[in-house]
Amino acid sequence: MINMTHMNYMTDMTHMNYMTDMKTVGINVYLFHAVPLCIAWVVIFPLSAIIANFRHRFDTWFKLHVSLSVLGLLFTIFGLSVGIMKSEGKHGVLLHRKFGVSFIFILLAQLCLGVYISWKYDPNRMTVPTRDITHWWLGRLCMVWATVTIFIGMEWKHVGIMYIVIVAWALFILFVIYVASVYLHRQERTQDYIYYTEIM
Repeated sequence: MINMTHMNYMTDMTHMNYMTDMKTVGINVYLFHAVPLCIAWVVIFPLSAIIANFRHRFDTWFKLHVSLSVLGLLFTIFGLSVGIMKSEGKHGVLLHRKFGVSFIFILLAQLCLGVYISWKYDPNRMTVPTRDITHWWLGRLCMVWATVTIFIGMEWKHVGIMYIVIVAWALFILFVIYVASVYLHRQERTQDYIYYTEIM
């Protein structure tokens, strides 16, 4: 005779083990989503922007800028792909997902604009084209948008305060370096303008 109590116990244990496995897999999946995106937008893309602001200092800036941008794009594509698969098609349910989906379109616009600027670049230009200025500000918007999206996601997944502090400090340090690079770049542009004005 079948012991129904034993069967129910085994069924409950199987369900608990299944839920535990699913929770572990879920955590791993979210790590594959979050870690590449944090690497891309907390480290790689800010460094790429900083290098672009030091373009008057060394000739290889463009290769480094593009290389880092492509690397950041690969990390972003991987992280977003995992996030989209994990969302099971429900891309607009949570605020984090809404920000993430919107971010894809902003990033695509920024990348297309960067390619167009490279194609239309004129080394003898005397003024900065509007498309370049748009590229600068769109890049800054990307970093702000990504930062907000990251912190919304961390809050949603109840990430430990230690990880939030680490990400916040990394962003703060890179922000200070970026602001300094923007200042130095503007100083060099002003000096170049004075130089060209004097020789004309």
